[in-house]
Amino acid sequence: MIKEKIQIVHLQMVKEKELPYGNTEINSPEAAVQFIKDVVADMICDRDRECMVVCAADTKLKPVCIQIIGIGTINSCLYSIPEIFKMALLSNAAGILLFHNHPSGNPTPSREDIECTGKVAEAGKLLGISLQDHIILGENGYYYSFKEAGRYF
Repeated sequence: MIKEKIQIVHLQMVKEKELPYGNTEINSPEAAVQFIKDVVADMICDRDRECMVVCAADTKLKPVCIQIIGIGTINSCLYSIPEIFKMALLSNAAGILLFHNHPSGNPTPSREDIECTGKVAEAGKLLGISLQDHIILGENGYYYSFKEAGRYF
């Protein structure tokens, strides 16, 4: 009789590189936007397609790691709730911040953006990793902060 097998594994994050960012707490939408521009502007700003980035933070809202979790089209970006939280869980994060861009330059959230934010906030509550903000970046320094708008927080 052939017995089924189960794999014994361990999980490990692999650091690709480190980027200096100062000693900043991301305690406001303005600080979050400045952080993302300083650290990963080339990953998300001025792109011709939507990109979503998640930043994991500790209890004092200091970033611990950052990851691109989706690159989409000119008006949409696929995301996965497990992908959003995988890195946060592995880095023992207390919270996350989501960022994505709108290539149109208009940071007004779409219906899909609003639904995504609600789902991520709800999943975060279940996991004990709070969604601190979801910020949509537009042109010329304009942005939309769900936290600032009073949604889900």
